[in-house]
Amino acid sequence: MKFSKRRILSGSLIVFFLYPAYVQSHVLASVAINLSDYIEIQPNLYVDDLFTGEEQEQAIVTHTEARQRVARTYGELASNPVVIISSNSSRAERYGVKQPVPGTIHVLPWGQYIPLNDEGNNVDVLAHELAHAETAHRVGYIEWILGLPAWFIEGVAMQVDYRERYNASGKNLPSMSTLTTGSEFHSGNITLNYTAAKYELASWLKVNGNQGLYVFLDKTRSGESFCSTYQEYASGN
Repeated sequence: MKFSKRRILSGSLIVFFLYPAYVQSHVLASVAINLSDYIEIQPNLYVDDLFTGEEQEQAIVTHTEARQRVARTYGELASNPVVIISSNSSRAERYGVKQPVPGTIHVLPWGQYIPLNDEGNNVDVLAHELAHAETAHRVGYIEWILGLPAWFIEGVAMQVDYRERYNASGKNLPSMSTLTTGSEFHSGNITLNYTAAKYELASWLKVNGNQGLYVFLDKTRSGESFCSTYQEYASGN
C-alpha cells in the first residue's frame, strides 16, 4: 500500500502533537476529566465529588475572581482552559499535581488544562495558571514549548500572583540568563527564581503598559524574534 507524502506528514504531525499526552497518564486523565467522577459545576470548571454545595459555590467565586484579576491586569481573556480542582493532594496527583506544588498546567495543541489541589484552590494560584493559559493560547502551542524562556512565562504569571513570599527588595536575585529553560528555573532557590522573574517583567511592562502584553504575544506568534522584540519593548521603541 502506498502513502502520499501529505498523508505521511499529517501522520507525523499527529504523533508529534499527541505523543506527550500518550506517555503521561496525568495529562490523559485531565483530557478525560468529563468521563471521571468529577462534577462540572460550570463550563470548563470541574471539582471532585467530595465538594459540598457550599464549596462548589466558593470554587465558582474563586474562578470568577481569578479570571477578573487577569483581565484587569492584561485585558480580556481569549482562552478558556479546563480547570480541575481536587479536594486533597492524593486526588490531585492523578492529574499531575504533586506536593509541594499547588497547581500546574498542561498545554496541548487544542487547549489548556489546569489541575489544582486543595492548597491551590485560591485566587492567587488560579490567576497564575490562567495567565499561563492565556500566554499559551495567544502564542500557540509550538511557540509555547519552543520559543518562550521560562523566566518570561513565569514573570507574566507572577504579575497576577500576590503571594507574599515572592516579594523582595530585588537585591541578590538571579540573572534571567540563568533561568531560560524549565529545568534551570525549577532548580536551586525556586522562590528567588520566581521573585526575579516577577521583578523583571514588572520593569519591562512599565515601559509599554500591561495592556501591551497581548500585542507582544501576537508579534511572537507571527514569527518575530522573541529576544529582539522583547528588547524593543524594553527600550520603548
